[in-house]
Amino acid sequence: MNVVPHEQFGHGEIPGDAGFDHQVGQALLKLHSSMAIVVSREFQVLACRGQCATLSGTGRPEAPASLLTPPVKRLVDLAARIGTRQAGTVPLPNRLNGHESSSFHVTAFPPAESPAGPVSVVVFVPAEPDRAFLRLAAATGAGNNRPREMEAELAETRCYLREVIEDYEATTEELRSAHEELQTANEELLKANEDLERSQKVLEQVNRDLRQSNCELMDANRDLVGVLEGIGFPLVILDGTLRVRRFNGPGRQLFSLLPADLGRPLSDFRPKLPISGLEDACREVLGTLKPHEGEVRDAGGRAAVLSIRAFRGAGSMIGGLVLTLTPSRTVLELPPGR
Repeated sequence: MNVVPHEQFGHGEIPGDAGFDHQVGQALLKLHSSMAIVVSREFQVLACRGQCATLSGTGRPEAPASLLTPPVKRLVDLAARIGTRQAGTVPLPNRLNGHESSSFHVTAFPPAESPAGPVSVVVFVPAEPDRAFLRLAAATGAGNNRPREMEAELAETRCYLREVIEDYEATTEELRSAHEELQTANEELLKANEDLERSQKVLEQVNRDLRQSNCELMDANRDLVGVLEGIGFPLVILDGTLRVRRFNGPGRQLFSLLPADLGRPLSDFRPKLPISGLEDACREVLGTLKPHEGEVRDAGGRAAVLSIRAFRGAGSMIGGLVLTLTPSRTVLELPPGR
């Protein structure tokens, strides 16, 4: 679309320039208007388009100068200084062949370079267009270029719709891929959930077995305690480092032991009977695994047999020693314990 004064504009002489003409056409297309004027930096009307020449009702080429009211000048000046287009609703004293239009939407674009120097395009759109005004504008030739503008708008709309469709298809494909990934992840989660359920069942069975084994061990421990307490002679069990692990009532009386003494070394205690070389005998049994027996006597001269034997623990390893003191012929009388 070329801006040619004799065909599209009412007066003035702007040499043809395709770049500037394209800018003017784009401004009119954006605002859906066919009425515009081109003004210089001194607010001089250089050219007009459409019905601008007849807005005052005179039809003379000089008529667009009456459109540069102070509000319009302020919009043009502001667009020139800021560098962005300015818009506003401006009342204009105009009369178009008996048809009055009280106000217009005015948009002033910042100056653009043209063959005539920096000029601004000012576009007018009726604030309240009616059918009579549109019919009159079409009859007077204001819309001669409207079909081409509509074709351009239609081509732009088609291009926009094509881009929208492409974006929609791309988005749909991405959503489809995301849906497939979510389905795969869901299947993996279901499989992991099944594995966890199976593992839970196995752990529950192991827990039941451990609970049953614990009960059995507790029963065996009670039986062992009962057996130890049922033996009528002193008995003390040591571990591989000669620390006290277990003892019965007579053994507690012999070595003056307390429940808190479990885990303490045998050397911390002194037996109430004169037993010489007890620790050395214990170490010898741990080294040779041969039982040791020796006779001891109490203060009254009654004899008893001290027996030290090794026992095996888990994995056939030496678990410790068992110390027993059994009477030989007469019963020993131990001094009262603490």
